[in-house]
Amino acid sequence: RIIRFDIPSWGLSGDVPENVAQTLKPSDIPARLLAQLGVDKVDCVGVSSGGTMCLYLAAEHPELVNRLILSNMPSDPVKTDHLVQPESFIKAQEDSNKRGYRDLFFWNEFLSYFAGDPARISEKTREEYYDFNRRTPDKHIITMVAQIGDGVKARVLMQQVTHPTLLIWGARDHLLPPIAAENLANYLPNAPVSRVFMPDVGHYPPLESPDRFAGLIDAYVQQAT
Repeated sequence: RIIRFDIPSWGLSGDVPENVAQTLKPSDIPARLLAQLGVDKVDCVGVSSGGTMCLYLAAEHPELVNRLILSNMPSDPVKTDHLVQPESFIKAQEDSNKRGYRDLFFWNEFLSYFAGDPARISEKTREEYYDFNRRTPDKHIITMVAQIGDGVKARVLMQQVTHPTLLIWGARDHLLPPIAAENLANYLPNAPVSRVFMPDVGHYPPLESPDRFAGLIDAYVQQAT
């Protein structure tokens, strides 16, 4: 059984009310969703900030998690000053900042830049990214996104995680290269950590190579743990 959800205010979810923004933590969302669905334990799979969400869920609600599968998530405060971006992507970002709107050109450039092989990202997927983000930005658009922040609180929570953890890493990630996976493993001293690197894949392994990603998860869940 697979349970997925859109973090407010992303995808098809609604906006974040002011009172919710002030009182709710990101990990409260999956915890309360599981309670509403009557699910006692899960294997939590998260990519990028979704991995941070899973990690926080395991630290703050350890009884809900069997094991973690984390992919290309930050371990330290995220910095972008080392990125070398093509002129087309820079222009797409400048245009979207001016208009306050991310068009299909932006999402094509975004997905191509963060892919190990842009040809793997289908036209349908690119159009879906555009369509799902074609909405008026919410005032609290990143409030419910699990973030590393300055890293201080995050590292405390990482030390609390004791669950078996698999890191599936796209090694062609411009933002979070393989050293980020090693750093993350070091921040999980109380968890048994396994690593698998996908050498030809970028920041979003399940988006770029879904069958291989699912196969690695299946093998880990069925055999390794």
